[in-house]
Amino acid sequence: MAKTIIASAVVLQISCGPATMPLDEVADNISVEHANTFSQTPWYTRSELHHGSMYQWRKASYREKRAACADYLMALQMQGMLNNNEFSTIASIDGFKPFAEALVVTVDDNLLLAKALANTEDTALTQQVIAKEVLRAAGQLGYLSTTAHLPEQTLVN
Repeated sequence: MAKTIIASAVVLQISCGPATMPLDEVADNISVEHANTFSQTPWYTRSELHHGSMYQWRKASYREKRAACADYLMALQMQGMLNNNEFSTIASIDGFKPFAEALVVTVDDNLLLAKALANTEDTALTQQVIAKEVLRAAGQLGYLSTTAHLPEQTLVN
């Protein structure tokens, strides 16, 4: 896979070395590069959520969220940010499906909790980046390696 794509915007940087791309850029590139291969997978549909806000997440279908989470997980794997115990043997998008499903549930639960605790309004959700929440949820689920750094500001701190 080509890893020499230049990022045009920095939304979320994962500290893994000087040449690391933002998570949302890597996930979007994976989705674009593998569109033909992934389209043959019945459960996967190309997602447009990679650069989105939590407001867009809230409005998206489960299927689109699941595909975006699979892309994010593959991006994290490419960057060496997933724990090796569960993810080292995954070789295709299908291997990420159960983890992506759990990730969707956790992000959705965090969104509901944030709305309950802080009465988070839609305007606040437009400022919150999906990639940060996915990364935070991946940490909650124990998916991340010990070298991964979670974002400081999230919906639920």
